[in-house]
Amino acid sequence: MRRLLSTCALFLFGLVGCSDESISTGDEQNLTAKVGFFELDNQGDVFRDIAVSSTRAYLAQGPRGVTVVDLATMKIVERWSKDASGAQLWVDGVQFLDGNVIVWGQRDDSDITDFNAEWEQSFVIQALDAKSRKVKWSVALALRNAVVDPESPFVDLPNIHAFVRKGEIAVSFGHMDNPDRVITFPVPKGNVSFDLLEIPNAEVVTDIENPKGIVSTTEGQYVACGPSGLVAVAGDSSEVVNAEVGFAVDVRIAGDLALVADHDGNLHAVDLETKERRESIEVPDWVEGLDVRGARTFVGTRTGIFVVKTPK
Repeated sequence: MRRLLSTCALFLFGLVGCSDESISTGDEQNLTAKVGFFELDNQGDVFRDIAVSSTRAYLAQGPRGVTVVDLATMKIVERWSKDASGAQLWVDGVQFLDGNVIVWGQRDDSDITDFNAEWEQSFVIQALDAKSRKVKWSVALALRNAVVDPESPFVDLPNIHAFVRKGEIAVSFGHMDNPDRVITFPVPKGNVSFDLLEIPNAEVVTDIENPKGIVSTTEGQYVACGPSGLVAVAGDSSEVVNAEVGFAVDVRIAGDLALVADHDGNLHAVDLETKERRESIEVPDWVEGLDVRGARTFVGTRTGIFVVKTPK
């Protein structure tokens, strides 16, 4: 018997008035785009995260895979339901790195034809070539030992997110009944599978409350977010940087600022040195993720993309 997660009702918004600033797609550091809210056809499945290259936005869409948007027109140009080999993509989160679209999500590996089959969920991270969709490498992390309570007939799904930088993967794991943690480990060569609790050469931080989005800072440290706000992760411990940002769901870095999205539909700019909040911007939809490319910050919402000038 499994507990099903309900999906909140969708918020529908029209296109917010945009500026007449043109788009430049040749240089990621100087990327510009029209600011405003752009509603997109999500075909009844909410968007769950966003990543941006110099020309495109990639929206995670769960069982529908990845929806690709042209930044020059803000129109959907592709929908990826499968990778190059024909394997189904289930995408809860997305990141763009070095010409690759990094995707991750939870996958059920149990026998769906057997009602009594054991729960065998995995968290899968894959690097897809942005042009061919070929899988460059993948990591499948078995969740059973980290989640299942032998004394309970129910299985509560964890909150689990990832961030990849050159040479390293960070995974944030939050669960209502089991220890929350942030795990970092080397990027693999090829396709590998591990138990979440037994990843080779992993470093683990456990004194963190229900972490969600996570990102590497310019100094090489990590900051995560969750119900405690913005949290710095260093060594084997964590420290709350700013609690004013509320229940934070995602974070990205822009210079000396951490840009933090919260559950109340706000985008906050937090100074990483002073730990003070410099600015807050209201987002006209339920926020699910964000990405930064130079002069523009892209907030992924359940029904579209909200573009703002990157705070300074």
